[in-house]
Amino acid sequence: MNFEIFEEHLICIYDGVAALSKDLDASVKEVIVEKARQAYLACETEFIDEGKNLQRWLEDKHCVVKNPITDGVLEVRLPRDYEVLYELLVLCKKQNEGDLSEEAFLEFIEGFEIEDDE
Repeated sequence: MNFEIFEEHLICIYDGVAALSKDLDASVKEVIVEKARQAYLACETEFIDEGKNLQRWLEDKHCVVKNPITDGVLEVRLPRDYEVLYELLVLCKKQNEGDLSEEAFLEFIEGFEIEDDE
C-alpha cells in the first residue's frame, strides 16, 4: 500500500469516527462507519499490525515496536503526522517479514520520545 492510499484510508477512518457522533440518517451513518471499518482492516492487514499501532495512534497512545537489537519492546510517541505513522507501519511490516536491518530501525527511531520496556 502506498502512502496516498494509506492517507485515503486514514481520512475514511476519521470520517467514520466523526459520523458516530453526528446526527445523521441511520443508513448513511451505517455506510460511512462500514467504509471506515473496511479501511481500518485493510491497513491492519496490509501492515501486519500485530502491535495494534494504528489503533494506538488513533487513540493518541504510544506505539510499540520490537527492538531488533535487544528483542525488547520500545514505546514510541509519534507526532500526529500521517507520514510518520505510515513509516512506522512499513517498518513494523518489514520487521514482521524478517526484512528489517538494525540500521533502518535505528534511523527511524532516532529523535523520537522512547520508553524502553526491557
